[in-house]
Amino acid sequence: MTKNALIKRLAYAIAGLGVGMFLLTMAVAALGQEPANNVWTKAGGILAGSVICLILTKRVLAGSKGTYDRLRIISLVACALVAVNVALPGVIPVWFRAEQVVHGLLLATLAWALWSPEMRESFRVAARRT
Repeated sequence: MTKNALIKRLAYAIAGLGVGMFLLTMAVAALGQEPANNVWTKAGGILAGSVICLILTKRVLAGSKGTYDRLRIISLVACALVAVNVALPGVIPVWFRAEQVVHGLLLATLAWALWSPEMRESFRVAARRT
């Protein structure tokens, strides 16, 4: 599998997980266990961030150097935010924390792929041609 295919699959997995997390939060609320406000806020942020990640990934794969640079930084910042969510005790429920671990692993893999030498070189070569 090429790096581009891996990045595309990761972006779709991250977006799908973001949608799934929001739907799960809605299901928990529908079952009578109203999630705390911070859970709703985090679930909404994850959903929005996941969709933005997917949109940016499509632009990167279309060859946008500026978007590539932004997505590399965003992937690292998102990993750090997920790590903080997972590390702080009692801030989020266990089911949310489990999702955040999976989300963090996907984001870390995306960051690794985006920061790989071959991806950086492909954008260096493209920049030299223009």
